Amino acid sequence: MSFITLAREFGSISETEVVRLSELLGMECIGKEFVEKRFDEIGMPRDSLREYDEKKPGFFARLFRGESDHYLETLRNILFYEVQQGDKLIVGRGANFLFAGIPNCLRVKLVASKEIRLKNIMETEGCTLAKAQSMMDKSDRDRAGFCIFHYNEDWYAANSYDVVVKTDTMTIEILAAFLQCAMASIMTQERNVQGQKLLDDKMLVNRIVFRLKEQECLPLRFLVVECNNGKVVLNGLAMSEIVSQRAAEVAASVEGVVSVLNQLKIMTHPVPRRVV
Repeated sequence: MSFITLAREFGSISETEVVRLSELLGMECIGKEFVEKRFDEIGMPRDSLREYDEKKPGFFARLFRGESDHYLETLRNILFYEVQQGDKLIVGRGANFLFAGIPNCLRVKLVASKEIRLKNIMETEGCTLAKAQSMMDKSDRDRAGFCIFHYNEDWYAANSYDVVVKTDTMTIEILAAFLQCAMASIMTQERNVQGQKLLDDKMLVNRIVFRLKEQECLPLRFLVVECNNGKVVLNGLAMSEIVSQRAAEVAASVEGVVSVLNQLKIMTHPVPRRVV
């Protein structure tokens, strides 16, 4: 089992071409429509998607991070669950940062020259050159802002990806063949086994964090959950000893957890909230 994360400059490849690429690769496409459907199924308001998905949130969302954190935790759980179900092509959403260090993940970014991007945008959107320029600039700002806000990472940095492909003269068929060759050359059985183990541990961490922060709503700060083969370590700050004990109990109750080492420290002074 292996998967690809696909970041793309607006105008480098169309939505229709993304779907065609996933078909040629034999991978299910996990894009905007898929995420919207999953958010609907779990009762996540569409307002959250409009406010946070693939864009830098507004001022008040940056000031009060609760809802944006909930969006990211939900998105993380959805994506980690999906990649464990088979070969996937995950489009956008900063997935290259989310799955950094996973051996069976190929992190790809598609770019194109400004002239080609503008030409493609004008054709697909049926707009003027000035409108295409405005849409292109806004898309770049939104995607870069999304990654800075949620991951504190640079969307533009080439070293954030395993492969950067310029699509100016490349057909979807050639792109698919190239990515298949890249996958075949690096995705060994050993990498798949290592990747699956890391995904299992990360998925367990996500479930624990979701239980603690979103379901139990425990007053924890700077929470860091580590996991290795089901052995869990909790780090961070708890408002009281009761909160710390409850966090350990909740973590231990999550399916797949073998043991819990509670290293949460008790807060003796209030800690100001971060403003981004």
